[in-house]
Amino acid sequence: MKKHLLTLPLVLTLLFAAWGASPATAEPIPGITKTPQYRMLLGTVNELEGKKNVPVTPTRRASYRQTLDNKVSAAKVQVKSLFERRTVRVKSRDDASQRRQVRNILINQKRQVEALEALQASKLADAQDDYQASVNRINSQYAPRLDPLVNQRTALKRKLAKTTRPAKRQQIQEAINTVQAKINRVVDARQIETQVVTTRYQARVQAVNDTFVVRIRTVRNRGKQLVLQANRAWKQTYRADFAQLKERRTDDFSLVSRLRERGAGYISSMPPKN
Repeated sequence: MKKHLLTLPLVLTLLFAAWGASPATAEPIPGITKTPQYRMLLGTVNELEGKKNVPVTPTRRASYRQTLDNKVSAAKVQVKSLFERRTVRVKSRDDASQRRQVRNILINQKRQVEALEALQASKLADAQDDYQASVNRINSQYAPRLDPLVNQRTALKRKLAKTTRPAKRQQIQEAINTVQAKINRVVDARQIETQVVTTRYQARVQAVNDTFVVRIRTVRNRGKQLVLQANRAWKQTYRADFAQLKERRTDDFSLVSRLRERGAGYISSMPPKN
């Protein structure tokens, strides 16, 4: 099999791997000279050579020619059969190697994509951890200011629940409103800081996702290009192999034709029988 140089070293490497992984395990296809049809033709020609000086009648000469033509036809049919068998085998072999190479490309692509997806998930998890740590830190910073106010509000609400005098209830309710206003200011301040880290976290997540979308798309596009190049390379390989098979078929036909010419010459040289 001819080896063709490709643009990408990886494709070339995969091609070499595919060729090396395809040993011929099927029974060898014999050459034309090893077939019974050719041997019978050769035997007939040799017999005619031994009789080239023996006088023959026109009927016998015609019989010899018919026998020779029959043997030649059988040998030519065998040449065609061998060519077809070799063509099927080469096509099957190349198709199998091509499928194996494409499968290897796709497996390698899948592994790269999975590795990128795992790395993406890891970076997103890191971002989530950092975000949660920032939120926890903000909550911890505001807890000393917020917790006493919440406790104060809770105590005032208990006191309000036990108080029946309208004037006193009004006084307690105003105190609750004042505390609630303080709580709201603290919660609003905390929310502003939380929103800052939330926005930063969302931007980080978006950046990670955008980066890996591009990287994964690049891997997949490269895989498609490798598959296309591999398919083109195997088409070239098959065309080269097929051309060699056609040359061999031509050579086999030439062998048969030369035997026919020899046999026909012997028949023509046979003297007429009186």
